[in-house]
Amino acid sequence: MAAVLQGQTWCLLRALTRTSCASLRCKSTISKKLWEEREKDTTWAEPLLEWPKEQLEIRKQEPSPLHMVVRIHNLKGRPKKEKEMAKILGIGEGTKRLQKVLLKNIPTINEQLRIVQHLVKIVPVTFPYGLPESEEDWEYCYLRDNGEFVVRRKIPNMEESLPEDVETTADKEPSIWEMDIETVKKQNQKKLLNYDVNSEFFKPQYVYKNNTDGKEHRYFGDKRFNGKGRTWY
Repeated sequence: MAAVLQGQTWCLLRALTRTSCASLRCKSTISKKLWEEREKDTTWAEPLLEWPKEQLEIRKQEPSPLHMVVRIHNLKGRPKKEKEMAKILGIGEGTKRLQKVLLKNIPTINEQLRIVQHLVKIVPVTFPYGLPESEEDWEYCYLRDNGEFVVRRKIPNMEESLPEDVETTADKEPSIWEMDIETVKKQNQKKLLNYDVNSEFFKPQYVYKNNTDGKEHRYFGDKRFNGKGRTWY
């Protein structure tokens, strides 16, 4: 009897070891396939491969003569050296956060910016529309958040820019079919008062009438007060 039990346990152990080996082989083949697919997939490394190309393009660009510096962090609790340097650069405690300051791109200022580089955002200033040509252009210039310096130049007078041979509108005789500015203003004011703006583009689709429910016997406004109490149409 003991020999029979020993034989049964031995068979069970043998069967278990066989199944475990088969499962391990199956797992090993699946993991090998997954690993091969993972090795072929290189999408995760594309940003790392493109980074050197981006750095080369940045180095090829000409350095900007100006920096737009914006303080993005609070100076509370910062060391005294950083507070003093921020005050020298014009972004100290008395100034507002996200206030733009223009600084020259020179070694001395760059060394000062290195001390507070973790507190500020530095954007190189670009000139996509060129530099202002006269003092009048400076009045209408503005700086965007991405560092673009936009120049709005003054448009010259048409009569001054045109040659003498070209006829202008002032030389023409007035016609009764031409509308002047006063007539156009009066017409527009009339449209505003009558609530008739853009009526030619938005025509009404439905026409509503009062007392269209077919139950006139419920209304007695025309019979009361000699017809003066009629309020339902």
